[in-house]
Amino acid sequence: MLDEFPNASFGFCASRTIDKKSKKVEDFSENQRFRIYRKLASSLFGTKTFQHFEYPKISSYLLINRKNGNVELAERNIVKMFSETYIELPDIE
Repeated sequence: MLDEFPNASFGFCASRTIDKKSKKVEDFSENQRFRIYRKLASSLFGTKTFQHFEYPKISSYLLINRKNGNVELAERNIVKMFSETYIELPDIE
């Protein structure tokens, strides 16, 4: 993917477990999928190409490509996009 899009950044919002049978609904904060994905992302992707950002409160993770220059600005823009796209999530801050 980076061969085709060398400036690509990646992110995810991990889905909560919802078990209709037991009527269990997992909380937004640090859900099971987030804990697994966070471990994989931190071990599979180093910090040379990507800067890692974690948002445990909403079980989200960003890998900002350092080729974008201003990583902090890219993070703010992506967080804004997350907030506008996933309106059911609590505020990140």
